[in-house]
Amino acid sequence: MKGFVKTSIIALAASSLIAVSCAKWTQPESLDFRRETPEQIDPAGYETRLKAVREWKRTVHNITIATISGTSSTPSFRWQHPKDIPDSVDFICIKDFSGLHESLADELAYVREKKGTASLAYIDYSAIAESWSQIEDENEDSMLTDADRDEYFKENVAALLDSAEKSGFDGLMVSVEQIEYASDDVFISAVKSWKEKRPDAPVVLRGYAKHISDTEFASSCAYYVVVAGELSSPGQLILETTRCIGSVLPCDRVLLEVSVPSSETPEQTGIAPEAAAEWVLAQKDNRNFTPQGIVFGNTEDDYWRNDRNYGSLRTVIEILNPQVK
Repeated sequence: MKGFVKTSIIALAASSLIAVSCAKWTQPESLDFRRETPEQIDPAGYETRLKAVREWKRTVHNITIATISGTSSTPSFRWQHPKDIPDSVDFICIKDFSGLHESLADELAYVREKKGTASLAYIDYSAIAESWSQIEDENEDSMLTDADRDEYFKENVAALLDSAEKSGFDGLMVSVEQIEYASDDVFISAVKSWKEKRPDAPVVLRGYAKHISDTEFASSCAYYVVVAGELSSPGQLILETTRCIGSVLPCDRVLLEVSVPSSETPEQTGIAPEAAAEWVLAQKDNRNFTPQGIVFGNTEDDYWRNDRNYGSLRTVIEILNPQVK
Protein backbone atom coordinates (compact mmCIF):
# COMPACT_ATOMS: atom_id res chain seq x y z
CA MET A 1 0.00 0.00 0.00
CA LYS A 2 2.84 2.35 0.96
CA GLY A 3 4.51 1.55 -2.36
CA PHE A 4 1.37 2.41 -4.24
CA VAL A 5 1.02 5.76 -2.42
CA LYS A 6 4.67 6.56 -3.06
CA THR A 7 4.32 5.75 -6.75
CA SER A 8 1.18 7.88 -7.01
CA ILE A 9 2.88 10.86 -5.38
CA ILE A 10 5.82 10.60 -7.78
CA ALA A 11 3.48 10.34 -10.79
CA LEU A 12 1.49 13.34 -9.58
CA ALA A 13 4.63 15.41 -9.14
CA ALA A 14 5.83 14.47 -12.60
CA SER A 15 2.47 15.41 -14.07
CA SER A 16 2.65 18.81 -12.37
CA LEU A 17 6.08 19.46 -13.82
CA ILE A 18 4.90 18.47 -17.29
CA ALA A 19 1.85 20.73 -16.96
CA VAL A 20 4.02 23.67 -15.95
CA SER A 21 6.41 23.00 -18.83
CA CYS A 22 3.53 22.65 -21.33
CA ALA A 23 2.06 25.88 -20.08
CA LYS A 24 5.34 27.58 -21.00
CA TRP A 25 5.36 25.89 -24.40
CA THR A 26 1.80 26.93 -25.21
CA GLN A 27 1.84 30.58 -24.24
CA PRO A 28 -0.49 32.53 -26.62
CA GLU A 29 1.55 34.04 -29.42
CA SER A 30 0.43 36.20 -32.31
CA LEU A 31 1.44 34.50 -35.53
CA ASP A 32 1.75 36.56 -38.73
CA PHE A 33 0.73 34.50 -41.75
CA ARG A 34 0.94 37.43 -44.14
CA ARG A 35 3.41 36.98 -46.96
CA GLU A 36 5.81 39.76 -47.75
CA THR A 37 4.95 41.51 -50.98
CA PRO A 38 7.54 42.27 -53.69
CA GLU A 39 7.21 45.92 -52.67
CA GLN A 40 8.24 45.02 -49.11
CA ILE A 41 11.02 42.61 -50.11
CA ASP A 42 12.74 44.90 -52.63
CA PRO A 43 11.12 48.36 -52.80
CA ALA A 44 13.61 49.80 -55.29
CA GLY A 45 13.51 46.76 -57.57
CA TYR A 46 9.72 46.67 -57.51
CA GLU A 47 9.47 50.36 -58.37
CA THR A 48 11.81 49.77 -61.32
CA ARG A 49 9.53 46.97 -62.50
CA LEU A 50 6.39 49.11 -62.14
CA LYS A 51 8.01 51.92 -64.10
CA ALA A 52 8.64 49.44 -66.92
CA VAL A 53 5.01 48.22 -66.67
CA ARG A 54 3.69 51.80 -66.91
CA GLU A 55 5.85 52.50 -69.95
CA TRP A 56 4.80 49.23 -71.60
CA LYS A 57 1.11 50.08 -71.15
CA ARG A 58 1.66 53.22 -73.21
CA THR A 59 2.78 51.09 -76.15
CA VAL A 60 0.61 49.17 -78.61
CA HIS A 61 -0.27 45.80 -77.08
CA ASN A 62 -3.18 43.43 -76.49
CA ILE A 63 -5.56 44.50 -73.75
CA THR A 64 -6.79 42.65 -70.65
CA ILE A 65 -9.64 43.70 -68.36
CA ALA A 66 -10.23 42.00 -65.00
CA THR A 67 -13.80 42.25 -63.68
CA ILE A 68 -14.39 41.78 -59.95
CA SER A 69 -17.24 42.44 -57.51
CA GLY A 70 -17.04 45.43 -55.20
CA THR A 71 -18.31 45.85 -51.66
CA SER A 72 -19.27 48.68 -49.33
CA SER A 73 -18.11 46.61 -46.35
CA THR A 74 -14.56 46.11 -45.16
CA PRO A 75 -13.04 43.69 -47.72
CA SER A 76 -12.32 40.25 -46.29
CA PHE A 77 -10.97 38.39 -49.35
CA ARG A 78 -7.77 39.01 -51.27
CA TRP A 79 -9.56 38.87 -54.61
CA GLN A 80 -11.51 41.97 -53.58
CA HIS A 81 -8.32 44.03 -53.57
CA PRO A 82 -7.35 45.86 -56.79
CA LYS A 83 -3.73 45.88 -55.58
CA ASP A 84 -3.66 42.07 -55.84
CA ILE A 85 -4.63 42.03 -59.52
CA PRO A 86 -1.61 41.22 -61.75
CA ASP A 87 0.42 44.32 -62.60
CA SER A 88 0.09 43.93 -66.38
CA VAL A 89 -3.73 44.12 -66.42
CA ASP A 90 -4.85 47.28 -68.25
CA PHE A 91 -8.26 47.85 -66.65
CA ILE A 92 -9.97 46.70 -63.46
CA CYS A 93 -13.75 46.73 -63.83
CA ILE A 94 -15.81 46.65 -60.64
CA LYS A 95 -19.41 45.51 -60.38
CA ASP A 96 -21.59 46.43 -57.37
CA PHE A 97 -19.51 49.55 -56.83
CA SER A 98 -22.15 51.77 -55.18
CA GLY A 99 -20.75 52.97 -51.89
CA LEU A 100 -17.44 51.25 -52.60
CA HIS A 101 -15.43 50.84 -49.41
CA GLU A 102 -12.95 53.67 -48.96
CA SER A 103 -9.96 51.33 -48.75
CA LEU A 104 -10.79 49.85 -52.16
CA ALA A 105 -11.22 53.31 -53.69
CA ASP A 106 -7.78 54.15 -52.32
CA GLU A 107 -6.39 51.02 -53.99
CA LEU A 108 -7.83 52.13 -57.33
CA ALA A 109 -5.86 55.35 -56.98
CA TYR A 110 -2.76 53.32 -56.05
CA VAL A 111 -2.88 51.00 -59.08
CA ARG A 112 -3.52 53.98 -61.34
CA GLU A 113 -0.45 55.81 -60.06
CA LYS A 114 1.91 52.88 -59.57
CA LYS A 115 0.87 50.43 -62.28
CA GLY A 116 -0.90 52.58 -64.87
CA THR A 117 -4.02 50.43 -64.38
CA ALA A 118 -7.27 52.25 -65.09
CA SER A 119 -10.56 51.49 -63.32
CA LEU A 120 -14.03 51.05 -64.82
CA ALA A 121 -17.36 51.23 -63.00
CA TYR A 122 -19.79 48.60 -64.32
CA ILE A 123 -23.21 50.01 -65.25
CA ASP A 124 -25.76 47.48 -66.47
CA TYR A 125 -28.77 48.55 -68.57
CA SER A 126 -30.54 45.23 -68.07
CA ALA A 127 -30.29 45.46 -64.26
CA ILE A 128 -32.21 48.75 -64.27
CA ALA A 129 -34.65 47.43 -66.89
CA GLU A 130 -35.36 44.30 -64.86
CA SER A 131 -35.91 46.37 -61.75
CA TRP A 132 -38.37 48.58 -63.64
CA SER A 133 -40.20 45.53 -64.99
CA GLN A 134 -40.68 44.31 -61.43
CA ILE A 135 -42.14 47.68 -60.45
CA GLU A 136 -44.55 47.45 -63.38
CA ASP A 137 -45.63 43.97 -62.32
CA GLU A 138 -46.24 45.14 -58.76
CA ASN A 139 -48.22 48.19 -59.90
CA GLU A 140 -50.37 46.86 -62.72
CA ASP A 141 -53.29 49.09 -61.71
CA SER A 142 -51.24 52.26 -61.35
CA MET A 143 -51.11 53.09 -65.07
CA LEU A 144 -47.39 53.76 -65.14
CA THR A 145 -46.32 55.74 -68.19
CA ASP A 146 -43.27 55.94 -70.42
CA ALA A 147 -42.44 59.19 -68.65
CA ASP A 148 -42.39 57.32 -65.32
CA ARG A 149 -40.07 54.75 -66.83
CA ASP A 150 -37.73 57.40 -68.23
CA GLU A 151 -37.59 59.19 -64.89
CA TYR A 152 -36.77 55.91 -63.15
CA PHE A 153 -33.92 55.23 -65.57
CA LYS A 154 -32.64 58.79 -65.23
CA GLU A 155 -32.56 58.64 -61.42
CA ASN A 156 -30.87 55.23 -61.31
CA VAL A 157 -28.18 56.08 -63.85
CA ALA A 158 -27.52 59.41 -62.14
CA ALA A 159 -27.06 57.65 -58.80
CA LEU A 160 -24.60 55.17 -60.33
CA LEU A 161 -22.60 57.85 -62.10
CA ASP A 162 -22.46 59.91 -58.91
CA SER A 163 -21.16 56.89 -56.97
CA ALA A 164 -18.55 56.21 -59.66
CA GLU A 165 -17.41 59.82 -59.40
CA LYS A 166 -17.08 59.69 -55.62
CA SER A 167 -14.98 56.53 -55.76
CA GLY A 168 -12.65 58.02 -58.35
CA PHE A 169 -13.23 55.63 -61.25
CA ASP A 170 -11.40 56.47 -64.47
CA GLY A 171 -14.16 55.33 -66.80
CA LEU A 172 -17.17 53.12 -67.34
CA MET A 173 -18.07 49.71 -68.68
CA VAL A 174 -21.65 50.04 -69.91
CA SER A 175 -23.45 46.76 -70.44
CA VAL A 176 -26.13 46.87 -73.13
CA GLU A 177 -26.36 43.12 -73.56
CA GLN A 178 -30.16 43.20 -73.30
CA ILE A 179 -32.00 46.18 -74.68
CA GLU A 180 -35.60 45.67 -73.56
CA TYR A 181 -37.21 48.94 -74.61
CA ALA A 182 -37.57 50.56 -78.01
CA SER A 183 -35.74 53.66 -76.83
CA ASP A 184 -32.47 53.73 -74.90
CA ASP A 185 -32.22 57.53 -75.15
CA VAL A 186 -32.48 58.30 -71.43
CA PHE A 187 -29.91 55.70 -70.39
CA ILE A 188 -27.38 56.47 -73.12
CA SER A 189 -27.91 60.23 -72.89
CA ALA A 190 -26.91 60.18 -69.23
CA VAL A 191 -23.74 58.22 -70.02
CA LYS A 192 -23.00 60.47 -72.99
CA SER A 193 -23.35 63.61 -70.84
CA TRP A 194 -20.98 62.12 -68.30
CA LYS A 195 -18.48 61.35 -71.05
CA GLU A 196 -18.72 64.83 -72.61
CA LYS A 197 -17.60 66.36 -69.30
CA ARG A 198 -14.68 63.92 -69.20
CA PRO A 199 -13.40 63.62 -72.77
CA ASP A 200 -10.40 61.53 -71.75
CA ALA A 201 -12.43 59.02 -69.70
CA PRO A 202 -12.68 55.59 -71.37
CA VAL A 203 -16.16 54.18 -71.96
CA VAL A 204 -16.37 50.50 -72.88
CA LEU A 205 -19.59 49.08 -74.33
CA ARG A 206 -20.45 45.50 -73.42
CA GLY A 207 -22.89 43.44 -75.48
CA TYR A 208 -24.87 44.51 -78.51
CA ALA A 209 -23.38 47.94 -79.11
CA LYS A 210 -24.95 48.11 -82.57
CA HIS A 211 -28.39 48.43 -80.92
CA ILE A 212 -27.57 51.84 -79.50
CA SER A 213 -29.49 54.41 -81.50
CA ASP A 214 -26.90 57.14 -80.93
CA THR A 215 -24.27 55.74 -83.28
CA GLU A 216 -22.10 58.84 -82.93
CA PHE A 217 -21.69 58.17 -79.22
CA ALA A 218 -21.27 54.42 -79.73
CA SER A 219 -18.55 55.04 -82.31
CA SER A 220 -16.63 57.21 -79.83
CA CYS A 221 -16.30 54.44 -77.25
CA ALA A 222 -12.93 52.89 -76.49
CA TYR A 223 -13.81 49.20 -76.89
CA TYR A 224 -16.69 46.84 -77.63
CA VAL A 225 -16.94 43.73 -75.47
CA VAL A 226 -18.35 40.60 -77.09
CA VAL A 227 -19.63 38.16 -74.45
CA ALA A 228 -18.62 34.61 -75.34
CA GLY A 229 -21.02 33.04 -72.85
CA GLU A 230 -21.50 29.39 -73.79
CA LEU A 231 -19.93 29.83 -77.24
CA SER A 232 -16.75 27.87 -77.83
CA SER A 233 -16.00 27.40 -81.53
CA PRO A 234 -14.12 29.99 -83.62
CA GLY A 235 -17.03 30.21 -86.06
CA GLN A 236 -19.54 30.94 -83.30
CA LEU A 237 -17.33 33.67 -81.87
CA ILE A 238 -16.89 35.30 -85.28
CA LEU A 239 -20.66 35.32 -85.85
CA GLU A 240 -21.36 36.74 -82.37
CA THR A 241 -18.80 39.49 -82.92
CA THR A 242 -20.52 40.66 -86.09
CA ARG A 243 -23.87 40.54 -84.29
CA CYS A 244 -22.53 42.82 -81.58
CA ILE A 245 -20.77 45.51 -83.58
CA GLY A 246 -22.70 45.35 -86.86
CA SER A 247 -21.34 47.16 -89.90
CA VAL A 248 -21.43 50.78 -88.71
CA LEU A 249 -19.22 50.83 -85.60
CA PRO A 250 -15.41 50.79 -85.78
CA CYS A 251 -14.26 47.19 -86.16
CA ASP A 252 -10.81 47.50 -84.57
CA ARG A 253 -11.89 47.76 -80.91
CA VAL A 254 -13.20 44.28 -80.13
CA LEU A 255 -12.57 42.54 -76.80
CA LEU A 256 -13.80 39.03 -76.00
CA GLU A 257 -15.27 38.35 -72.55
CA VAL A 258 -14.72 34.89 -71.09
CA SER A 259 -15.16 33.19 -67.73
CA VAL A 260 -13.43 30.59 -65.60
CA PRO A 261 -15.05 27.75 -63.62
CA SER A 262 -16.47 28.66 -60.22
CA SER A 263 -17.79 26.85 -57.16
CA GLU A 264 -21.30 27.22 -58.59
CA THR A 265 -20.24 26.16 -62.10
CA PRO A 266 -17.22 23.84 -61.69
CA GLU A 267 -17.02 23.00 -65.40
CA GLN A 268 -15.75 25.43 -68.02
CA THR A 269 -18.59 27.33 -69.70
CA GLY A 270 -17.85 28.39 -73.24
CA ILE A 271 -14.37 28.86 -74.59
CA ALA A 272 -11.56 28.62 -72.04
CA PRO A 273 -9.59 31.86 -71.48
CA GLU A 274 -6.35 30.42 -72.84
CA ALA A 275 -8.07 29.23 -76.03
CA ALA A 276 -9.80 32.61 -76.31
CA ALA A 277 -6.42 34.35 -76.21
CA GLU A 278 -5.23 32.14 -79.07
CA TRP A 279 -8.43 33.01 -80.96
CA VAL A 280 -7.70 36.72 -80.52
CA LEU A 281 -4.26 36.30 -82.08
CA ALA A 282 -5.61 34.10 -84.89
CA GLN A 283 -8.24 36.69 -85.84
CA LYS A 284 -5.83 39.61 -86.22
CA ASP A 285 -6.06 39.21 -90.00
CA ASN A 286 -9.86 38.99 -90.05
CA ARG A 287 -11.18 41.41 -92.67
CA ASN A 288 -14.36 42.24 -90.76
CA PHE A 289 -13.00 43.05 -87.31
CA THR A 290 -9.81 43.09 -85.26
CA PRO A 291 -9.90 41.72 -81.70
CA GLN A 292 -7.69 43.61 -79.28
CA GLY A 293 -7.79 41.51 -76.13
CA ILE A 294 -9.64 39.60 -73.42
CA VAL A 295 -12.04 40.50 -70.60
CA PHE A 296 -12.31 38.20 -67.58
CA GLY A 297 -15.93 38.29 -66.47
CA ASN A 298 -15.42 36.59 -63.08
CA THR A 299 -11.83 37.27 -62.12
CA GLU A 300 -12.37 36.49 -58.42
CA ASP A 301 -12.98 32.83 -59.31
CA ASP A 302 -9.52 32.68 -60.88
CA TYR A 303 -7.76 33.71 -57.66
CA TRP A 304 -7.33 30.18 -56.26
CA ARG A 305 -7.05 28.27 -59.52
CA ASN A 306 -4.07 26.30 -60.85
CA ASP A 307 -0.67 26.58 -59.19
CA ARG A 308 -0.62 30.36 -58.79
CA ASN A 309 -3.04 33.15 -57.94
CA TYR A 310 -4.93 34.33 -61.02
CA GLY A 311 -3.35 31.49 -62.96
CA SER A 312 -5.54 31.72 -66.06
CA LEU A 313 -5.40 35.51 -66.15
CA ARG A 314 -1.60 35.49 -65.99
CA THR A 315 -1.39 32.84 -68.70
CA VAL A 316 -3.69 34.84 -70.97
CA ILE A 317 -1.55 37.95 -70.54
CA GLU A 318 1.54 35.93 -71.47
CA ILE A 319 -0.18 34.48 -74.57
CA LEU A 320 -1.44 37.85 -75.75
CA ASN A 321 1.80 39.65 -74.97
CA PRO A 322 4.73 37.18 -75.00
CA GLN A 323 7.16 39.97 -74.11
CA VAL A 324 5.54 40.29 -70.67
CA LYS A 325 7.08 38.11 -67.95
